Amino acid sequence: MGIWENLKKPLQAVIVLSLVISFLLAAALPAAATTEVWFDDFSDLSRVSSYTNVTIENGSVKLVSLPPFKRQGLQLGGAWSLDSPSIVQVGAAWYMYYAELLSPYGPSVALATSADANSWTPQGVVISAGFTGDGDAQGAGYEKVLRLGGTFHMWYSGLDNRSTYSVIHATSADGRSWVSHGVVLTSAMLAVGGHVVAPFVLWNGTGYTMWVSTNNVTTTWLWRLTSIDGDSWTNARLVMTPSESGNGNVGARWPFVLMTPTRFEMWYTCGDFARPSICKAHSGDGQDWIVEGVVLAADPSLPLESSAVGAPDVMTVAPGRYRMWYAGRGDHLQILSALEQTGFASSGAVESVRVSIPYGMVWQTLRVNKTEPVGTAVRIHVIDANTSLALDGFRDLASTSVSLASIDPVVVPKIQLRAVLTATSAATPTLLNWTVVFGTPPPRAADLGYLVVVALVAAAGIGFVGFTLLALRSTPRRR
Repeated sequence: MGIWENLKKPLQAVIVLSLVISFLLAAALPAAATTEVWFDDFSDLSRVSSYTNVTIENGSVKLVSLPPFKRQGLQLGGAWSLDSPSIVQVGAAWYMYYAELLSPYGPSVALATSADANSWTPQGVVISAGFTGDGDAQGAGYEKVLRLGGTFHMWYSGLDNRSTYSVIHATSADGRSWVSHGVVLTSAMLAVGGHVVAPFVLWNGTGYTMWVSTNNVTTTWLWRLTSIDGDSWTNARLVMTPSESGNGNVGARWPFVLMTPTRFEMWYTCGDFARPSICKAHSGDGQDWIVEGVVLAADPSLPLESSAVGAPDVMTVAPGRYRMWYAGRGDHLQILSALEQTGFASSGAVESVRVSIPYGMVWQTLRVNKTEPVGTAVRIHVIDANTSLALDGFRDLASTSVSLASIDPVVVPKIQLRAVLTATSAATPTLLNWTVVFGTPPPRAADLGYLVVVALVAAAGIGFVGFTLLALRSTPRRR
């Protein structure tokens, strides 16, 4: 037999043994580390457990917008209903005219005064039923007052003996003693039926413009007219139908209009008669209006205005910023006020659902995608889901990438993320998405070193066995 034939079987045994040892070593080596991710891009609420003062839509979390008006509370109240405030500044003083409803009598126009437009002192009735005669025989109210130079002008709603409202004009030198100009507008003059009620009049420097509603008891329409003297009204035009009023199909009434350098702004009562709200619209010419929607609605949690708000009167307090007086109804009507505001809530929060880590894996990384305009912030808290407490070292995190490696997955197998958004009122931060990465632990250096040593020893042993077998096969046999 040749040398190869002598070595063939021993070498085959060595190769098989080498393969077995190699397989055992490969099985003993740690597998390459793997990762998994938990991710929420806020495309829906499926991974959100709770949120306050934020909106979650269009793939982002933002602070809620503030309501258009911040309520300031009661301005003037009493045992009977007070409606339709009309505010006039007279030097350093403030005058508030309003409709006083003394049941079972019809309304009267009353006056209250104030030094600061907040604390009001009633001065009594200035125009009562029958002041003009037949035109207001049953009541006078729902007025708007305009002061031009040294003269006060009031256009109010007179209730006649036929229980029909029409518009009456009166003037005064001091705002207290009035001279009637008589009825200046009726529904017949507009060729419609029903009432003409709650006029508002604006002076543009050369003439007067009136916005007023007609009412057939169930529905109202808004009209615009013009006048040179405040008594003779022409150019009547219907400017808002019930379907165009923006909140139901009852129609717009109790308008209040301001003329700014760029356009007309109008606040008005809208919605049904049982539960009205205050809406806003704007126009380039005072005729064609673009409705913006409800800016103040009744609030069931507020006793003074739980069932109705309406009859707004608005004053500019700064460029583009307004204060509004209005009537609110709980048990009865009283006068309240609100201040316009813009921007966002000062703080809000969103909390994720529980994120569980699979057995044998470790926490690795938290990644946060956010935007933070000047004066805003998004801060993250990592919560132990079992205790609902923020983990030490993981509170108020500002970074967009945070290592979670120090969190023991055995002690904390579930976490939740809580984002706190803070801001000035002018801007809001945005949370776009967040990601938790976890995975298997990487091989330890000590384990790898041990296996390398074992592999070297095994290889040396195999080599030694092979060499020995080769030597034995090479030694001549004695015969």
